Amino acid sequence: MRKSILEAQTAEEVMQAILDIYDFDPLPFENNGVYSNADQNQFTNMVLSFGIEEGLTPEETLLLFREYLTDGKDHPNIEAFKNGSWEDVAFQVEDQNITSLVKKPAAELNSDLTEMVNDPARASYLFPKIGKVRNDFVKNNPDARNVISCGIGDVKLPLAEAAFKAMREAEEDMRKDNCGYGDTEGRPWLMEAIAKDYERFGVKLAADEIFVGNGAKDLTAILSMTLGKRNGIAVGNPTYPVYVDSNAIAGNLGRFDPKTKTYENLILMPMTKESNFEPDLPKDKAQVIYLCSPNNPAGAAMTKDRLGQFVKYAKDNRALIVYDAAYSEFIRDKDIPRSIYEIDGADKVAVEINSFSKSAGFTGIRLGWIAIPKALKVVGGESLHANFKRFINVFSNGASYVSQKMGLAMLGPEGKSQGMEQVRYYQEVVDKMSGTFRGFGWEVHGGRNAPYLWVPTPDFPDYDPKGAETKDWQFLNFMVNKAQVVCTPGSGFGSCGENYNRFSAFNTHRDNNEAMTRIAAVFDKSR
Repeated sequence: MRKSILEAQTAEEVMQAILDIYDFDPLPFENNGVYSNADQNQFTNMVLSFGIEEGLTPEETLLLFREYLTDGKDHPNIEAFKNGSWEDVAFQVEDQNITSLVKKPAAELNSDLTEMVNDPARASYLFPKIGKVRNDFVKNNPDARNVISCGIGDVKLPLAEAAFKAMREAEEDMRKDNCGYGDTEGRPWLMEAIAKDYERFGVKLAADEIFVGNGAKDLTAILSMTLGKRNGIAVGNPTYPVYVDSNAIAGNLGRFDPKTKTYENLILMPMTKESNFEPDLPKDKAQVIYLCSPNNPAGAAMTKDRLGQFVKYAKDNRALIVYDAAYSEFIRDKDIPRSIYEIDGADKVAVEINSFSKSAGFTGIRLGWIAIPKALKVVGGESLHANFKRFINVFSNGASYVSQKMGLAMLGPEGKSQGMEQVRYYQEVVDKMSGTFRGFGWEVHGGRNAPYLWVPTPDFPDYDPKGAETKDWQFLNFMVNKAQVVCTPGSGFGSCGENYNRFSAFNTHRDNNEAMTRIAAVFDKSR
């Protein structure tokens, strides 16, 4: 009689139970109960999926079954494994005994996430909340003029002709051969093209150090699952919400304190006018540091000296830098690095995330990548490259063949030229917007090396200092109701963003000119 996964007492029984769960054909059981490397990889992928269903973290699952699968005769818990005593299993992690109660119910294990969902202050991702303000206005004012968005960074221009040409070629390819599943890490020809593109910065990466995925956001979230609960995670304040939310959902940030409105393992790096909206080095020891340059939301770009300070900090403190370069093509100043790997030694401490969304207009196509050098080792000497490869093979089947063909085209000479034409178009939009706002007497930051303006919330009629919402959120409501223009409240990016608003340049000239005319009708004192 076959045993359930929690009744299994040997590796063979565990394997068979998982095969039964997922309807896989049996694999040969070799070497007296130890699998070959190829089988172990396939086994590990299945086990990770099981762990999620059973309420285990991926780390707990991997450690448990790695010890169970390989030679574990000397492991202190091997007798517990053999006897089926799964209720209380201790793991050796970084010389510390971590106890995992394997049979904890999922509701208990996910209590942090449950609290996050039920807390109105943390329940919703920023942009759906902004969308609700817009949608409520449209619903209540069906005869009003169209609402123009200067909020979310969604491109408006049509795809470049090189991308359309590649799309048609991909269609022909798939008429001849379905093209099916590719390597989860990416099609080799795209990985090679991305690695080669780094050469223009003087950076050398191997093709297999590139992982392709469905956009930078997805890859950022998958990466958070590899980081672990005990890490001090540092983010800018203000920051792109995904850095915090993905780690909160993964359980990496510890408990949320409603009084301080922050997490116990979260380290905030203030980004203020005094620091030119660049983050300060973490005051508390951080094991993971998120950097974005050019920055979202404030639009500031980090200098080579500043990046060098963070790389040195990471080396000295054995920290990992997660560097988001999604807006690097918008950099105009030649002394601003386009990649963190332009800094000596960064390949040993940093991963870099990038995307085709803004540089090639792929927000609706979805394609990005993360570079993870093999020289990068995490605490304990393990390879982050190998660990991430495990995770992405569990949580993704890779980006589509069509999108990768289109990405390849946008890295070629024709595609690069057309993509940069679109970048320059949006730069013209942001310059026009910046000039208009300065004409009102507003203080304006960003825009030079980024498609965003960061504006201290101006005074406006109907502002209630004692209101339930912050000034920047009240300003959004005012703008939607009076000008039918959407902007982004800065406090949605962190406490240091309070009383700032972000304006996006991802608009056509026509819509941007109309938005500026509408705003001027409300704020231009010279009229």
